[in-house]
Amino acid sequence: MTPPPPGTRPIAEPPAGLLGHLPLLTKGKQKCAYDSLRLLRQAYGDVFQIRILGKPWICVSDMEMIQKILSSEREAFPKRGDAVDEMAVIFGDQGILVTEGEQWLRQRKMCMPAFRHEQLVAMVE
Repeated sequence: MTPPPPGTRPIAEPPAGLLGHLPLLTKGKQKCAYDSLRLLRQAYGDVFQIRILGKPWICVSDMEMIQKILSSEREAFPKRGDAVDEMAVIFGDQGILVTEGEQWLRQRKMCMPAFRHEQLVAMVE
């Protein structure tokens, strides 16, 4: 693993087994990835790293950091890498998950009504 740059701290990472962290994604009451990631967050904090099939995945649940990544400082977090490539294959290369700039902004404005507080409350317990 590459050491973090000076002045930063390393990203927490659970111990990995022969299959990396893949088995961790079936833990928890529901035996699903969401429940497993929630448990990992409780153990390792709002930012942690897991490795799946040898590739690092940074998991972020800190609200301020998510705001920066998705909105206020999104230019500092370009959409690239294996995850983006895989999403483009699955969902197409013109969707909100893989586009940037004006196209991304237009798509974001179109989907925002689905994320109003009332809509989200209706979707979860």
